[in-house]
Amino acid sequence: MALPSTTSQHLVPATSSSPPSTTRSRTQLPQARSPAVLVSELADRWLIAGLTTSRRRLDGVARVSVPHPYAVGLTGPGYLWGNRLHGIRKDDVLRRIGHAHAALAHRIADTHQMSEEARLALLRAFGVMLPEHPEAC
Repeated sequence: MALPSTTSQHLVPATSSSPPSTTRSRTQLPQARSPAVLVSELADRWLIAGLTTSRRRLDGVARVSVPHPYAVGLTGPGYLWGNRLHGIRKDDVLRRIGHAHAALAHRIADTHQMSEEARLALLRAFGVMLPEHPEAC
């Protein structure tokens, strides 16, 4: 499934009241507040890249760091939660804490599973120079 066009206004860290990945229902989960990057807007949802302060996953694998974390509104080092975008309801976005930059967009595009079309749209939204032939990216 291709993502809708992404604009730079959409890629901002925001505090979400839902954890980035879970299979349990909302009523079974505590309302954790986690920062996330709003990557793409759908009709009633946001596709997000979750953020965390944990350097490693539970299985010991290192997470990918957020470049220039203070510039995007984090109060310390941050890491991308995983490599997949997750959907959350729009009303789960509590507040915006900052604005993303091209380096973060590039890090998400390089590490998250998404269509090539969505990846290129994300990078173009931040003015990242792309070669004439996208398959070279």
